[in-house]
Amino acid sequence: MRLSNKRFLKFSKRYISKESYSKLKNIREGNELDHTIKAALRTAIESEYYAIRDIIDENEENKDLFIAKTKFLTLPGKIKLVMVDYDPDEIKKLFNLMSLIKEEIKHV
Repeated sequence: MRLSNKRFLKFSKRYISKESYSKLKNIREGNELDHTIKAALRTAIESEYYAIRDIIDENEENKDLFIAKTKFLTLPGKIKLVMVDYDPDEIKKLFNLMSLIKEEIKHV
């Protein structure tokens, strides 16, 4: 499903930082806005990924994190899939998976 630039910007609001979103709102050219939103989403995804990786690396000796580590290992493939088509449904699934992994780590 492909969204218009305005709807894509509104969708990305919940995933990117407030500073980035305020700068994105000022861009008027459609093609530039599309590429900039994609770059901001890519940055948000990568920062979440590295934050989770750091948490898992800190708790490397904990054997109870096996399920969270296994789910974490599926993330690079899912991230590459999202980077190809930027489907909003896939982006939601990816961020939901990342939050699920964080909660599993927190409960262990």
